Amino acid sequence: MTEIRVERDQSNLNSEQWKCPKWSRGFLWVRNASSLTPSATLTELAEPLPGVPPSELNNLIPNATLISHMHLLQIITPINVDLFQTLLSSHPNQPLINSICHGLCEGFWPFAKFGDSTPDTWDNSACQLEGPNLVFTLKQ
Repeated sequence: MTEIRVERDQSNLNSEQWKCPKWSRGFLWVRNASSLTPSATLTELAEPLPGVPPSELNNLIPNATLISHMHLLQIITPINVDLFQTLLSSHPNQPLINSICHGLCEGFWPFAKFGDSTPDTWDNSACQLEGPNLVFTLKQ
């Protein structure tokens, strides 16, 4: 059996190929090039995630509740946000990236809308608790 060897001239390979390796599956962006996947394209076009409306930031009742129950509302994420933001520093849609990183640190506003008719408190004590909900409530 004869062994055939093919020598590759590395200088002839397209330099752009090395900037987008196969393992990236098209999820990397290159300046002045269009994205190849719907997911990557969406991140380039999406609006930043909304923050908490000023009316809610200044609402005394929820703020008092948050302060008095801070131990129940911890933000825990396995994402190293500083590294994540550094890795995305060349992303073309920095407003989106900044809003996501802010949300990972401070929490996300879930597009909720409150009107003037929203009650300040909600008495749900008539609800029958059982199972894990009862255990949780008794611990609190």
